[in-house]
Parts: sequence; C-alpha cells; structure tokens
Amino acid sequence: MYKVIVFLLLVALVVTVVYAELLFQFSKTYPASVTVDDNLYTFTLLNPTTQAVALGIDL
Repeated sequence: MYKVIVFLLLVALVVTVVYAELLFQFSKTYPASVTVDDNLYTFTLLNPTTQAVALGIDL
C-alpha cells in the first residue's frame, strides 16, 4: 500500500515539475525585450506593472 502512495506522489511531483517548466518556457512574461536592428542590440527592461496590466493581472 505504501509503495502505491509513494509512486503516486512521485508521479504527481514529476508532472508538476514538467508543467511548471513548460509554463515558464512558454510564458510571455519575460523581464526584458531585445531588438536587433543593423547589428545594434537594444536591451530594454520591462516594467512588471505594465506587464501585469497587459496580461490582465490585478496587483
């Protein structure tokens, strides 16, 4: 019985980690944006409040 419970907990942990990793990789809430124009790199930090408003999140 304990082996089944431990196995189910392990499966739940693996599924949670994989889901969180995919959610992080595919989310559009990156802290910065980079634009490349004619070998000129522009690195702009994004305002978290602006990002939250754009995503419809109440702070």
